[in-house]
Amino acid sequence: MGGVMIIVPVLLLTVLLNAVSLIGFTQSGVGRSVLVPMIVMIGLCILGMIDDWEGLRGKHKGEGMRARTKFLFQVILGVGTAWVLKYLLGSPT
Repeated sequence: MGGVMIIVPVLLLTVLLNAVSLIGFTQSGVGRSVLVPMIVMIGLCILGMIDDWEGLRGKHKGEGMRARTKFLFQVILGVGTAWVLKYLLGSPT
């Protein structure tokens, strides 16, 4: 849960420094490309929080999520990110 102390300031600074392009005042694609890493970071943060919660309150206290389950969600997030980068943002291969 200590990751929240890192993620919240990073998200706030990223949003503040890119607010103009995220709102839509410029025509560059910078705003959309900044959103992808932010969403991935939030997704991994949520996965880590669930893992910590399972370690504290889950069936097997002290162990957290099973490695297979956590890896499956990481792969799904990674494949989804690669698809968004390739087909929605048109990043070069």
